[in-house]
Amino acid sequence: ENAPMTDNPGEKTTGKQESKKKSGGGGGVGGGGGGRDKDKVEMSSHGVRQRTGQSQMLTRVEVTRRYSGLVFGIYVLLHVLHQSSAVLGPDRYDAVGRVFLPVITNPVGEWILVWIPLVVHIGSDFLFRLLGGKKGKGARRQVAFISGYALLVLAAIHISYTKIGDWTPIDYDWDRVSNLLIEDGYKAVLFLILLAATASFHVATGAMNVVHQNKSLDRDLRDRVDKAIIITSGLLFVTLVMGVLALAKVPMH
Repeated sequence: ENAPMTDNPGEKTTGKQESKKKSGGGGGVGGGGGGRDKDKVEMSSHGVRQRTGQSQMLTRVEVTRRYSGLVFGIYVLLHVLHQSSAVLGPDRYDAVGRVFLPVITNPVGEWILVWIPLVVHIGSDFLFRLLGGKKGKGARRQVAFISGYALLVLAAIHISYTKIGDWTPIDYDWDRVSNLLIEDGYKAVLFLILLAATASFHVATGAMNVVHQNKSLDRDLRDRVDKAIIITSGLLFVTLVMGVLALAKVPMH
């Protein structure tokens, strides 16, 4: 008669044990689930940090690309102003050359304004593409992209033909430049006009990109600067073409 009484606690104990096992098993599953959730969080956090680090690297590369192009743009501007001054005649052309040429034809100025920024600009552009950077879909970015690679080819031809440091400011006068253009004929004139157009497009769009990168500026101000850059680059291009035609002694009327 006492057997069932002794069996009931045993059964209860067994039930508790089974309950503990179940709860333990559930805890194990819950613990396993918690472990997986933790792993997901850690993986997610690691992924966020990785993306943030890559984004920061892309930003640095893009800034380097834009400002190295801006430094090279200084040389382009000086060169354009010098050639554009041919519109004013031989005396003014030679006078402007005596001011600008000592800066851009000496080895130090050539490396600082031409070779170093040019290599950095091209290298950072390739690195930007390699890291997954996008060239953008806007018209301004498309023009900058296309004109940049076109300018690379045209500038290489131009530099190989007329080495920057080969001439001294004394040699780089109206008579010598004019005689070379006349000897080379219309092909040289057309090539220089194409080079001027490509450089104008690329430098202008590059300057606009630098302005738009500065988010501290008011949107209206950025738009006004855009218009000013477009007008200025257009005027420089027109005067540069007129200067080349004047040096080649092509009748303009």
